[in-house]
Amino acid sequence: MFFRYILVDSLAKIRSRFNLPEQEVSFEPNYNVLPGQFLPVITSDQPEKVLLMRYGFTPFWEKRERMILEARAEGDHNISNTSGLNSSKGIIIKREFRKPIRSQRCLIIGSAFAITNMENEPYLVFLKDHNHPFAFAGIWDLWENPKDGTRLESFCIVTTVANYFMQHLGMTRMPVILQDKYEKLWLKNETPLFKITNMLLPYQSDRMNAYLIDKKILISKENSRTLIEPVGDKLVSDIELYLKMSHY
Repeated sequence: MFFRYILVDSLAKIRSRFNLPEQEVSFEPNYNVLPGQFLPVITSDQPEKVLLMRYGFTPFWEKRERMILEARAEGDHNISNTSGLNSSKGIIIKREFRKPIRSQRCLIIGSAFAITNMENEPYLVFLKDHNHPFAFAGIWDLWENPKDGTRLESFCIVTTVANYFMQHLGMTRMPVILQDKYEKLWLKNETPLFKITNMLLPYQSDRMNAYLIDKKILISKENSRTLIEPVGDKLVSDIELYLKMSHY
């Protein structure tokens, strides 16, 4: 699954959206978030601050640095990405994720995301009504390099099966976008684990939209608005009737 997320919202807008106090943290608009870059997140241990962490997760117990980008909600279950299987309990037993899903969760701040379908066509997917920034469900960990003691805080995005809207585009998976009402619960370590896993469901189809973008994003490492400019119309007008039948 090709996946890029986009973050173009200012720190002031992020602070307003997530009700955070004033602080100084520096980052630039990013139209093509790449693995290895440091991006803003809000963590369970410091929920009133925006922190910069590396996108690309290394578990604390690893002897070598890794770059895990996706934590599947189903863990090692549902390898075929069956859309009817919404089981999200596999993540709590997978070695890489079983500790952070319990105590090191984070909100990964995003404005939109780009993803490809089975025909390798890239779409920019966003929430309706200019609803951004929003929060992807994320987990993070602190890794210490055994060779030199260097410490690295890194994160990855939790993914799940595609909702009806994404299926219509030809996708089989999608990132977990948290509903607003779940964001604070996601950050609280006191939240029961069964409630956490119940949050790892596909976002509501009728609140999403998308349009085709140029395939250059598949090979480009540049950070430019041109990467997300549309090469087709928004899609909701084409599938509004289908969405009324959606189960998500």
